[in-house]
Parts: sequence; C-alpha cells; structure tokens
Amino acid sequence: MYKSFFLLFTFLAVQSVSAQPPEPPEIQVTGRYEASFPADTASLTLGVITENASASEALLESNQKLNSILTQLEKIGFTKQDVQTAQFQMQPVLSEPPKPRPKNFAPQVVAYRLTHLLTVRVDPVTRVGEAIDAATSAGANQVQDITFQIDNPEEKRLKAISEATKNAYAQATALASAAGFRVGRVLNARVDQMAVPYRAQRLTTAFKSDTPIAPSDVEVSANVQITYEIAP
Repeated sequence: MYKSFFLLFTFLAVQSVSAQPPEPPEIQVTGRYEASFPADTASLTLGVITENASASEALLESNQKLNSILTQLEKIGFTKQDVQTAQFQMQPVLSEPPKPRPKNFAPQVVAYRLTHLLTVRVDPVTRVGEAIDAATSAGANQVQDITFQIDNPEEKRLKAISEATKNAYAQATALASAAGFRVGRVLNARVDQMAVPYRAQRLTTAFKSDTPIAPSDVEVSANVQITYEIAP
C-alpha cells in the first residue's frame, strides 16, 4: 500500500512539473539618450593662501584678504547666501634638509600656511568672469574650479529616462520584427545610476582684467536596460 502511494505521488509530481508552461522567449535591450543644455548657474571656488612665520599673523592676513573679497563681491550684488566656506586649513611649513642630509636631521617649523577657500554661487552663469575679477582685485590668489549647473535637473533627468525607454522599445521592435516576432510585455526594467548633471572646469590662478569665461554645456544622459517578452 505504501509503495503504491509513493508511486502515485511520484507520478503526480512529475506530471505537475512537466505541465508547467515553458519560459516565454525574451529579448533584452539597452536604451540610451543624451542631450546637452546651456548652463544656467555656476559654483566658483576661490580664496587665498597666506604664509607667515607666526600662525596668528597668517590668520590675520587671511582674514583681512577674505573680508576684502567678500566686501568686493557684495558691491557687485552677491549676497551672504551666495558664499560658503569650502576649505579652511592651517599647515606647518617645515625646514628643508641641508645637502648632504645629516643622519640626525630633524625638520623644524619655519612658517605656517593657511588655505581659506570660498564657494561662490553665480547666477546667472554669465557673471562668472565678473566675480573672478572682483575677487582677484580684492586679493584672491586662488581661483580653482568652476562647476556649471542647470536649473530643474530632476525634470531633465526624468525626460532622459523617458526618451531612453522609447529608444529601448524601438530597438526591441526592430530586433523582434527582423526575427519574425512581436514585442510583448515588459518582464524587467532597470535604470542605470545617474549623477546630478553638471560640468566641472579647472582654472589657473593667473587672470587678466575682464576675464572671459565661456560657460560649458551640461550633458544629461540616461541608460535603461529592459527585458521584453516576444511572441510569434
């Protein structure tokens, strides 16, 4: 009796597995979209590096130059909300070893170097050159980076995803049609990780009056991977 029951159970289990429908044929494609937009705003990194034998004197000189820079920026319309501290760092400057270097040489602190950098938000982006000229005329000896940005980046990101999805469907339709199939339902979809769109540009510290800065376009792109079911 137990043997008969086991055989019957085994038969039903095999029959159940064999009755499962086969996995539907599928096709996987990657849709892409890319567009460039003129920059709307910019973030500018600038400031001063001071060096003095006394840490307090280096700090005093740095504060005087930074206050002068902030005053000059305010004169041309920038507010306190437009300016933030990006870096504040005091480092000792050590003495160089003589040549030949003695075995027992121990470097001594000969000065202190203070780096104080600001991030300035520039809106509209066309005022970048004006901001640089104002800061350097007030004593800034460091102008390092410009980051160009666009307004409403999330809106443009979602549009990029939508257009990339359309591109994926067009590719899937072309491939399926060439093979004698038609595109069915979506089985799986994934959006590749996207960063906030911006364009960074490195700068040197040497500027002339009326500094010309040409804003870079900001690229927005999206990649989506979609798996479609296909049918005859």
